[in-house]
Amino acid sequence: MINPDFTVMANFCPNGDTKKCENSRIHGTWQAYYDQAFMVHLDNDLRFTANFRYEVKPEVTKDPLNFNSQILEELVPDIEEAAKSYFNSKCDETMIGFVANKAKPAGTLAEHPITCFFAEKDKTQLYEDIVAVQHKQDMNLAQATKQTKLRHKGKKTNKFHTHEASKSTDEYITWLNQQDLPWKANKCMLTHGHPDRKGCEDHSLA
Repeated sequence: MINPDFTVMANFCPNGDTKKCENSRIHGTWQAYYDQAFMVHLDNDLRFTANFRYEVKPEVTKDPLNFNSQILEELVPDIEEAAKSYFNSKCDETMIGFVANKAKPAGTLAEHPITCFFAEKDKTQLYEDIVAVQHKQDMNLAQATKQTKLRHKGKKTNKFHTHEASKSTDEYITWLNQQDLPWKANKCMLTHGHPDRKGCEDHSLA
């Protein structure tokens, strides 16, 4: 996951299967080079570098791999701003890039250890969606807290004992505990029967 503060959290997924990734996380940083390319540095010394993807517009040619390159060179003007109108930019994908291990010798120009990769934006884990879910859950909890305060007007309530466990609060607590935070949400506030609610038998939170 690439974060807005230029930090990165990565999971290794054997054979590229994103549904079977390892639980351990590797941290790092990222930086962009204008709208052309980006680079990711992980704490395990792997460095990923790739250009963002762009492709010839279909009205220029529908088969760029078999299109005469000489005609294409004559057709597309040799001026950067003018040439942009002939291409579509796809910033949620990259061209083929390179993975280098900074811990190993760099080698020579003729022979050096490098691996190829390409990247696509994981649209099932959008930062905007995660923030929206968190905001919605915050609103739900805030409303529940407000209702509890109204019921106990004039009395100082204990939020732990007035908490009403539900499927939605379970999802929020589980999501919080999966994040890389310096604290964890109280698992005893999960509903009875939840697999993560172990060691909480003495608490009655519904």
